[in-house]
Amino acid sequence: MASEVLYDSRDRFDPHTARSAELLKGELDRFESLLSDLLDLSRFDAGAAQLELGTVDLSRIAVEAAEDPGVARKGIEVRLIGVDTPAVVEADIRRIDRIVRNLLTNATKYSQSDVIEIEVAPK
Repeated sequence: MASEVLYDSRDRFDPHTARSAELLKGELDRFESLLSDLLDLSRFDAGAAQLELGTVDLSRIAVEAAEDPGVARKGIEVRLIGVDTPAVVEADIRRIDRIVRNLLTNATKYSQSDVIEIEVAPK
């Protein structure tokens, strides 16, 4: 909560401190996401979690993931292939979204490329 207060007040700070507040918030958000992933895994391992199945358009998930500001900040171009055609499946949208974003994050960190392609193809 303190990081949120600092982040919301960053326009009143000098540039160095404001950037530190932005970095702090980003890292805490990333940590929270990792912690959530670990908790989900432990719930599945314990048999305490259930999938929440629904109709999901993978093309829409890909488009939204490609718009992630973290990728843009790294100067990486995301090329979308096949997203003009819906690719509808029954899945847990929250978990599919997390998987796609994790793959995209890993590609930005480890691919050493300035272009990442996401291809969606209906079955």
